[in-house]
Amino acid sequence: MNLILIIVYLYFWGQYQMENLQKNKYETYIQNYFNYIELRNYSQKTINEYRYDLNTFISFIIKYHPEIKSLDDEHIIGIIEEFLLYLKKDRNDCPATINRKLFCIRSFFNFLSRRNIIKENYASKIESIQVPKNKRHIYLSLRQAHQLQNYCEKSQGPFATRNEIMIRLMLELGLRVSEVAELNIESIDFENNELQVKGKGNKYRYLPLPHHLKNKIKTYIQSFNKSESAASPLFLSRNNRRISTR
Repeated sequence: MNLILIIVYLYFWGQYQMENLQKNKYETYIQNYFNYIELRNYSQKTINEYRYDLNTFISFIIKYHPEIKSLDDEHIIGIIEEFLLYLKKDRNDCPATINRKLFCIRSFFNFLSRRNIIKENYASKIESIQVPKNKRHIYLSLRQAHQLQNYCEKSQGPFATRNEIMIRLMLELGLRVSEVAELNIESIDFENNELQVKGKGNKYRYLPLPHHLKNKIKTYIQSFNKSESAASPLFLSRNNRRISTR
């Protein structure tokens, strides 16, 4: 019995080691790629998404096509298409999410092609998936907005003040969820009653900060966000990290 357990253990250990070896051969290319896009001022959100997408793609190759020795392999186009089908059927990803992953792969292969690591950008030959036209946007009515504000005001608990401020920033100043999550303490100019917001493309805009919101934010920072650095996130999760957009 012990011999069987040892054999099983050695088998899975060997598989684990093989996967690590295969991942390592791609790691240098991936790291060089992310150094490249960081130099071009891609947003941290985009970089994080691309890193997740590339890791998912490489893991797919290692699991289902361990015979592939190089990304310059002539069969890579078929493997990319198989990966996209896997995203659709097995992971139930929507067309927009699949296209984002495809765009990431195209960008990665374009980088490899320009650095003469592969002969050409094979991913560029794969067409994007047709995305259904956006449905009509649904907005809160004025009554619903007031109800949401009243609910936040009456809420209690350690995150009630934080949640109320975030909701008010979106309802009263029109901030996106991602913009609220990206706010730092230094984004608040208490002296000039202004809020600095980093939007799409890392472009900044300045918004007037209503007096009642400024006071709530000041109270929140003094009571709940004890960060010493002005560059620290304004809104923290229960783990004292920047809140996510999910």
